[in-house]
Formats: sequence, structure tokens, C-alpha cells
Amino acid sequence: MGRENSLALFLLLRWIVLLKIEDIELRLLEEGDNEEVVRVVQENRDHLIEYLDFIPNVNLTSQLQAIQKWKQTYREGEGFEAGIFLRGQFIGMCGLRIDASDDRGEIGYWLAEEYTGKGIMTFLVKELLALGFQRYHLHKITIMTVDTNLKSQGIPKRLGFKYDGLLRDHQKLHGEYRDLYIFSILEKEWRLFYGEEGEERG
Repeated sequence: MGRENSLALFLLLRWIVLLKIEDIELRLLEEGDNEEVVRVVQENRDHLIEYLDFIPNVNLTSQLQAIQKWKQTYREGEGFEAGIFLRGQFIGMCGLRIDASDDRGEIGYWLAEEYTGKGIMTFLVKELLALGFQRYHLHKITIMTVDTNLKSQGIPKRLGFKYDGLLRDHQKLHGEYRDLYIFSILEKEWRLFYGEEGEERG
């Protein structure tokens, strides 16, 4: 086995890479990523805390436990929570949680503030749709956002999701009940919107 093939095999065994396109990589987090993830969350606390209730509780211990739990979730076929890396630098999270009994998935995501507005998350969510419908054979994928999170709502709107409705007082966020908007796309709608190969039709 040549040196390049050996290196590729080492990387495959060391990391579970779910997606790698050009400079962007989506992979499962490992224990060695823990300090970097906590640092990025803490540096972006003010940006993230409005819509994510777990932010105040993030520390080295809690994040390590979360990483171990996410690895178990992946092993059990219940989806994944993965780190987003841009040219090797951790910049956020993106996940697909799966309800196998109903062939349904839910996508969630966050980005460090300096990387928002650049199309990164729209690109990744589009790729997760292909992954969900082609690899996991899902029937439906949803995205839920807090009612005031307009940037987050823009992603499903751009990607062909339908607005399903408002879930009143559905999430308790920092002691306050908040409404959630729910968007969804069915596998047949995805194929109509993107075509058989997942390429958006103009």
C-alpha cells in the first residue's frame, strides 16, 4: 500500500467524514475537538444565545459528554450532529436527527457569526437533503426555527421547503415560551425541485 493510500486509510479510520466538498468538511466530532468547539461557542455566545438554550451550559465537561452522545447516536443509525470545518477550522454545527419509525428527519444548525451570510449553511443544508433522501431513504425532512430568527427561516425558503405552520409556545427558551415556525420538504418534492441527481432546476 502506497504512502498516499495509507494516509487516506488513516484519515478514514480516525474521522467519520460525512461530506467534503472543496474547502468545507462535515464530520463527526471527536474528543480531541472538544476544546476548540467550546472556544468557538464561548466566543460567539452573544450571537448564539438568543436562539439556542444550551449555550449558557456549554463547558469542557458538558461538551465532551455531548460529543460522546452524538457518536453513539450515529452508531445507532439515529442521525448525526456534525462539526463544520472550513479549511480545517471549526466554524459551527449541522445535524440530521432521524425518526426511523416515520422515515422523517429534522435538520438543525448554527454558525459562528463571522461565517454567516456567506451561503455556507444554505449549501450544507442542500447537501443534507440529498444525504437524507438518498442515503437514509427518508420520506420527509423538517426544519424548525424560532419565530424571530429570520436568517434561519431564509434557508428552507430558498431550498424548496413548504411552510407548514406555527407551533405556539412550543419551546421554552431562557424561561420564555417561544413560537416556532416549521418548514418541511417531502422526498417527491425534493426530486421535483432538484431533479433525480439533486441539481437545482432553474
